[in-house]
Amino acid sequence: SWYEVAKQLELVLPYRHRLAPDLSLALLLTLTRFWIALHTLGLIEAYADERQQLEQASQEPLLRAAVWFYLANSSPTADQAARDFDLCLTLLQQAEGVPGQGAEFSFFADRTNLLAMTHFRYAIRLVDETGAYAHAEKLATESLRLFASMGNRDMIAYPLGVLGHVELLRGEIAQAHKLLQEAVTTAKTVGNRMSLGDWQPKLGIVTFYLGDVTLARQILQAC
Repeated sequence: SWYEVAKQLELVLPYRHRLAPDLSLALLLTLTRFWIALHTLGLIEAYADERQQLEQASQEPLLRAAVWFYLANSSPTADQAARDFDLCLTLLQQAEGVPGQGAEFSFFADRTNLLAMTHFRYAIRLVDETGAYAHAEKLATESLRLFASMGNRDMIAYPLGVLGHVELLRGEIAQAHKLLQEAVTTAKTVGNRMSLGDWQPKLGIVTFYLGDVTLARQILQAC
């Protein structure tokens, strides 16, 4: 489970200063992923200054981008999130064509995946908090293209769902239904329960708007 893996990684924390600084930063970022999922915000805050110091000292744009990716996701306001996401994207652009870190950096050595993640996470914040639908649509479309190019079926439901949500908010119900149906079907196929939790309720709402009350109730009751 996420909890068990996080607890195993936390055992390494007392020895992190023996690692190269970039590996130490990668360890803290990996734990940050788990702490966000587990809602252990106190631990995220406890290591915030150290993460920032390591980010400022690092010469690796991908690692630095990852720091700003997580800051953007946890930013309390839409304006701050946008600034953090924009800085993350700038660093990812700088990383293009630059030899990356080794396999020991795992997720943080994969520029394309981090770029795709940044695009759809940024889009979600825009849709939910600003109403900047055109910008969100552009970001989600690029995220969809990147995940498709990687063959990443596990994550592709997220940008599909964002695009469906945008169409729903625009009142384009038929197109919203098509995109949300694809997002939900994909999430079910790969077993992505978190994505399913995001998009299945919206599919139920769209189905209701299309007049199929019985099916809409079934979809919503299955959430």
